[in-house]
Amino acid sequence: MNPLYPTNNFNFMRIAAAAMVIITHTYVLTGLGIEHDILYKLTGGELLISTFGLRIFFVISGFLITQSMERSSYGSYVLKRILRIFPGLIVCILLTIFVLGPLFTTNTLHHYFQQEETWTYLKNCSIYTIQLELPGVFEQTPEHVVNGSIWTLAYEFSYYIMILLLSLIGLFKHKWMAFIIFFVFLLLQLWTNYDTVPSKFFYFLMHTHLQLDHFSDFGLYFTVGALFYLYRNNITYSHTIAAVMLLCYVVGILIHLPWLTKYIALPYIIMYIGFIPKNTLITNWGKNGDLSYGIYIYGMPVQQSVILLTGLSLQADLISLISFIIVLPIAWLSWHLIEKKAMILKKKVQL
Repeated sequence: MNPLYPTNNFNFMRIAAAAMVIITHTYVLTGLGIEHDILYKLTGGELLISTFGLRIFFVISGFLITQSMERSSYGSYVLKRILRIFPGLIVCILLTIFVLGPLFTTNTLHHYFQQEETWTYLKNCSIYTIQLELPGVFEQTPEHVVNGSIWTLAYEFSYYIMILLLSLIGLFKHKWMAFIIFFVFLLLQLWTNYDTVPSKFFYFLMHTHLQLDHFSDFGLYFTVGALFYLYRNNITYSHTIAAVMLLCYVVGILIHLPWLTKYIALPYIIMYIGFIPKNTLITNWGKNGDLSYGIYIYGMPVQQSVILLTGLSLQADLISLISFIIVLPIAWLSWHLIEKKAMILKKKVQL
């Protein structure tokens, strides 16, 4: 951490980012479409509220994960990353299959548990293959997806592996290596945006759902977050620079060339918000628990449940609000009963 900024607003920002994902997903799940997303309207289709939230996640993650790698042994780092992602996710998937599924399936319980798709849903625990539906679950809603949010976890975990490999070959002694990764991701992103990518490269890891365009896009934000950590003692956060970056970002969107500025300007704005605004309530938010992961992985099942039970009688924004209110205590339970205990376990294991 930069000694000039000993506190940060990252926990609050990640909760806000998880809420942003819920907002856009509501428009999709209710059948309204992304055209109702306010950022989609304002930016001419260049940006969604959920996309903005994901970028916040990946920039902050790049910063914090690189910090974790520098401060940990290799074995400890791997254990930390596994225990942060998988225990909470596995419990979420089990609850989805054995609680949510039986409650909302249109099949009989006997038929539901006889279906192969009920049991293959467990493959979501691997994060690299995703099954979106369960037999008969949410069939009365416009979209039958049970949990579409978890698709990004494979990208996140892949970047964890990337930082580990870079560290093994000397990242913290040769910081310029992160710039090479940045430019590789940038070239891949330009290729996927402006050229026809053969399908065998588009899904560049066979038998996974990883796509090259998402991998390079998310990877750019993650890598810039890592660069902000690596050069933390050389970066100044100021109101003036943040204002200039915001102007550059807006201009990039208006001229429909956001890639010219979004990978530099937006991460700076995110890190500026993370470090500069000082508010005790915001800074202390989450010190007793990080709820953002629970909100993220339980958000869509809760949204779909609300949509099904209300029969689309509520406005989308109200559905988002109700879903967020419901998912908060679920995320709190996930943190205190599962995620926090996993974090304690990793402290007991010395690697």
